[in-house]
Amino acid sequence: MLWLAATLFAAILATHQPQVVFAVVNGSDGMAIEPITMLTKKAGPCAGCWKLSFMDPVREEDMSKEDFAAQYYRHGRKYRALAGGADVGTATVDKEVSLGCVSLAASLTPPLPESAGLAVGSLHLPPRKVVRSEASVEEERALSALARRVFRQKGVPAALLEKMEKSEVISADLNQDGKRDIIGSFEAKGTEFSSTRRLFLIAVADDADGYRAEYVWYFRQNESENSTTTMVFFDTIDLDEDGTDEVIASIRYYEDHDYVILKRSHDGKWKIVYQGGDTGC
Repeated sequence: MLWLAATLFAAILATHQPQVVFAVVNGSDGMAIEPITMLTKKAGPCAGCWKLSFMDPVREEDMSKEDFAAQYYRHGRKYRALAGGADVGTATVDKEVSLGCVSLAASLTPPLPESAGLAVGSLHLPPRKVVRSEASVEEERALSALARRVFRQKGVPAALLEKMEKSEVISADLNQDGKRDIIGSFEAKGTEFSSTRRLFLIAVADDADGYRAEYVWYFRQNESENSTTTMVFFDTIDLDEDGTDEVIASIRYYEDHDYVILKRSHDGKWKIVYQGGDTGC
């Protein structure tokens, strides 16, 4: 009978309306939420795993901004606040707000844990404990060493490597193998726009107590300040319930930002499976 219950649950879930995954951000008047994606989960190729379909709520033509706010930003509506896919509290909507020229956001009624990165409604997720934390000194050193290696492979001069700075370095067990993995951003900044380079790395623990860089995003700044781009970590969450977290990152441009969702395949390769949720000008 267990297989029948699982089949019925899968059928029910597949017919649900898309679930919104919100980012918890710091607005000018306190904490707020803005949509990353509208997600539909359908039964996948294995028991308990799911195929994901994404829609960009900011660019969705079938739902106006007013309709979205009326449906999701009702005063007092509550969402589960998550950190690394684990419940850490409740996000309570106050009112719709604007965070930029193109914006679809709502302020929150405090308090809300600072650790919260995402908010969801009734989205089905496997129960778990918080596995995301700030990286230790040793983990930061290991990721910094990988970053220098990648920068050298990209031909970045040694003089710039001496000025390399790290940011947003976190530690999480992405594939639930009991080993901590590391994610972070780095910048080798020169005196001119065209000399600045940036990295975003996902490094997975290997069997030799070290790390291997499984995903590398690299950006070289050109002469224009308006072309600046940075990718930074936002949160992790196992959306398809296959045992490996997806990584959500924010890509920041000159006057706006959006979000990407990265998924790891069985061969260890990561790819962007969604990009959207624009906010800014």
